[in-house]
Amino acid sequence: MSEPCTVKACVACGKILNGQKRMKDSHGRHWCVECGKHDQQRKPKAVAVPSAACDGCRQTFPVHQLSKSHGKSYCIACSHAHATTGLLHAPISEVLTRPRRAAHGRNHLMQLLALAGLLAAIVWRFH
Repeated sequence: MSEPCTVKACVACGKILNGQKRMKDSHGRHWCVECGKHDQQRKPKAVAVPSAACDGCRQTFPVHQLSKSHGKSYCIACSHAHATTGLLHAPISEVLTRPRRAAHGRNHLMQLLALAGLLAAIVWRFH
């Protein structure tokens, strides 16, 4: 038993394309070569957006997403990191690897535990 033959026709001009060169778009529709070329020529070309590298993390971003500070360009994440740490001229790798906040949190926790231990000893002693 032979399979039924599917007719492949150009979506633009209706020309039958079985056995001929053809193009297929992302929706699975068939185009003859002439109509496909004409359709691609009438589509607007993608506009290149100027880009530059962030001076903090060295990744490339569109220029409109970078902010200038002291002659250097920073992405949003690096600008925020520099603003919150107060280290404007330090490399972002150094800012991100500093254990400053983690050490502060550990010190605070140790102080709270010592205070809780002291209070527990006072309550136990005078109870």
